[in-house]
Amino acid sequence: MKRLKILLISLIVILSVIGFSTPVNAAGYYYKYKGYSGNNYQFVKSKSFVNAVKKGKVTVNGRTVTNKVSGLSLEKSSSAMIKYALENNKLKSKYIVRKYDTVYFLNDNLKTYAITMPVKKGKITKKEFIKIYGKNNSETQVIENETSVYYKFKNHYFEGLFNKKNQLIGISLSAHVSGQFGKDIDEMLFGE
Repeated sequence: MKRLKILLISLIVILSVIGFSTPVNAAGYYYKYKGYSGNNYQFVKSKSFVNAVKKGKVTVNGRTVTNKVSGLSLEKSSSAMIKYALENNKLKSKYIVRKYDTVYFLNDNLKTYAITMPVKKGKITKKEFIKIYGKNNSETQVIENETSVYYKFKNHYFEGLFNKKNQLIGISLSAHVSGQFGKDIDEMLFGE
């Protein structure tokens, strides 16, 4: 019995060493999420997700956000996105794709420029979210009773969406917009 215990402990140690020595885990810059996110919140707090968000290396249900999108490329799809956000979150359009409970926004070339994911509410506070992702952020209130905390990284934006109780209810990743329109967005969000 004692020998079996030692063998089991040795096996666990060997497997943990192998698990931590793989390139993806060592770098911590890639994260692949698959499935529903609305009943989950732990991934938002995981170190590997945080690192991947900061590096722009997150894949959600097989899709990633493009690095940059032109303002002209957004022109056709922007009306669908605005209508979805402000009027009808069940809107059907070739520029809006759904998989599980995640929504993807596509530009006129049908490339993903934004991903929104619901998160199990009541588990992460705004204060905790800012502690996890850093204080270099911008905060805005776009919709009544909801506040967004934005982060600008090298090639993308990351947003945490909070209800009136300052509980995280969703996250989004979106591409930077090139040209004057992108500069206007940065100035509006970050004062740059």
